[in-house]
Amino acid sequence: MLELDKFNQSVLAGLVTPVILAIQEFGGDTDAILERAGITAKSLENPRSRIGFERFNELMRAGCAATGMETLGIRAAAFIQPQMLSALGLGWLASDTVHDGLRRLVRFRQVISTTSQMELREEGDLLYLDIGRDIEVSDLCYSTRDYAAGMIIRMSQLTMGMYLSPVHVELERPEPQVPADWESFWSTKVQFSCDASAIAWSLLDVSERLLSGDPELARVNDDEVELYLGSFIEERVSRDVLQSIMRRLPDGTPSQSQIASDLCIGNRTLQRRLKEEGHSFSGLMHDARLQLAKRYLKVKNLSVGETAYLLGFSDPSSFSRAFKKMTGLTASEFQSGSYSTASR
Repeated sequence: MLELDKFNQSVLAGLVTPVILAIQEFGGDTDAILERAGITAKSLENPRSRIGFERFNELMRAGCAATGMETLGIRAAAFIQPQMLSALGLGWLASDTVHDGLRRLVRFRQVISTTSQMELREEGDLLYLDIGRDIEVSDLCYSTRDYAAGMIIRMSQLTMGMYLSPVHVELERPEPQVPADWESFWSTKVQFSCDASAIAWSLLDVSERLLSGDPELARVNDDEVELYLGSFIEERVSRDVLQSIMRRLPDGTPSQSQIASDLCIGNRTLQRRLKEEGHSFSGLMHDARLQLAKRYLKVKNLSVGETAYLLGFSDPSSFSRAFKKMTGLTASEFQSGSYSTASR
């Protein structure tokens, strides 16, 4: 079984610096907060190194608790500079258009965080960047998601100019005590308690050719990013397939062709590369359903029936039989706390 946790989910170390600056701005004891999160000064010496995602998430949580500031994530994003994102940030800055920069972000999203799930879509005269639901992460600190959205908005403004603002932003987080702070920081309307997080821009604005665009420089940085990704991500295709399946399952069981399209590769190429990594599409589908089933039943506190439909089963009884076969437990037993005995 391919477990996502096997890949040691991580975040680019350069992203810690803006958080530290924001904590200092709010008067927090950064040394104590870093220690609580299990992040050492040595691990931050190289901005290209990786920080465990759970530690980064705890940094945000501890920072919010210590400063008492709900706005820590959006404030930290204001300190982002392109070089903090290594070659991805520099390639983003050299993009022909903001749209091109966002495509670069989606393509190389795992540089930012290996938990990242992003997708661009056009809807009328708007371009949406869907940030996903972070289904892999339990107990997510909402400021971590604020930081991700703020970083994307900040980089898009650095690319085109500070006057570029989204048309609107949708966030999963519950409405904060002072919603106006989010709208003030991002100069746009923000909707809270959404099913997923997304940012929308005017398609016309983000398609405007940039005078600062340098395609050759952008491609050089793309090559550097590819090398960097290859240095820490193993079984990349299998992992991407698993993520894509997990993202699509709530809308129905995806086909191999749909997943290949998500990854921008051919169906036969996908099949060949999965075989090279020792996996099959059907096996990854099984893994995805099992992992999601456990997370939905344990973390999201959904009913067995709701979980069945989110996983693409036609009825709860089919899901119950499949879950029993996969784990040796009924879904109800697992949900009530017997999951520690599941062996598969």
